[in-house]
Amino acid sequence: MIEQGLNVRNKTDRHAYLIKAHNQFELLHMVCRLLDHPNHDLFIHIDKKATDFDEEALRCHVKYSGVYFTPERLDISWGSSTQVWMELLLFKEAHAHGPYSYYHIFSGVDLPLKPSGEIYDFFQSHKGKQFIHYSTDDFIAKKGTKYRVSLYHFLQQRVGRKKSFLMQVERASLMLQRVLGIDRTRSYGRAAGAGANWASVTQELVDTLMKEEAWIRKHFRWCRNADEAYLQTFVNGTRFRNDLYMPDPQDDYHSCMRYIDFSRGDGNGSPYTWRSCDFDELIHSGFMFARKFDLNVDREICYRLEAYLTGKTE
Repeated sequence: MIEQGLNVRNKTDRHAYLIKAHNQFELLHMVCRLLDHPNHDLFIHIDKKATDFDEEALRCHVKYSGVYFTPERLDISWGSSTQVWMELLLFKEAHAHGPYSYYHIFSGVDLPLKPSGEIYDFFQSHKGKQFIHYSTDDFIAKKGTKYRVSLYHFLQQRVGRKKSFLMQVERASLMLQRVLGIDRTRSYGRAAGAGANWASVTQELVDTLMKEEAWIRKHFRWCRNADEAYLQTFVNGTRFRNDLYMPDPQDDYHSCMRYIDFSRGDGNGSPYTWRSCDFDELIHSGFMFARKFDLNVDREICYRLEAYLTGKTE
């Protein structure tokens, strides 16, 4: 719900939401309604494979925020570097419309857990902090984690999650690279990091990120799950590592203020999908956002949250 009196845009302390979507556009409409706020701008990337998206239909759901679509739609593959290129495209588009106090990486199947004004006030009260999640040191040190970025995953964009002949070829290539001792992280000049790809970062960090885009593209091309490593690794080599909201995150999702539960996930890398029975848990969690939701799994929780956040129900 837009609070009374907040109908004039603040030109100096705006927030940019970088929203990635490829399906469930009814839910994306809800996301935009709930993030709508005079000091929020929405930047949206729609996967090139989506053929049923109606841009004007989405704009009808937004009253206060600026709505911008990326000038290019990329063909995104799970686990491939295209995920990183998409985020860089969103950062670049938002950066051109800045400055913003915060840039929030968001998904079209995630929802806020607080009213838009309360979310805005929360981040403004911690202005200058970087809300970035880091996995545990033990997880980052695992060979399997390191191999995601230290080896060349030449076929990842075509393989995705599919079990196929190409996956077998990819595995053979990775095995050969390990035998040859290939390790791309040696050229990083900083410690490799890993964590959730959902973050809220400051204008200053994005300024630096844009200047170092070539470095990111060089080191995270042909990686697997690079979107869960490039930002953490990049920050490890900058002064922004000292500005984390939680200085020692260690797999605590409060560090990025996203409520994500892998303990009840599918065991294959996807987090738990929230359901109507989780309503009280969600609204009392203390997080700003939650991941993830699915209208095909449970519509009630999505519309119940919207009603709660817009003051249409207790």
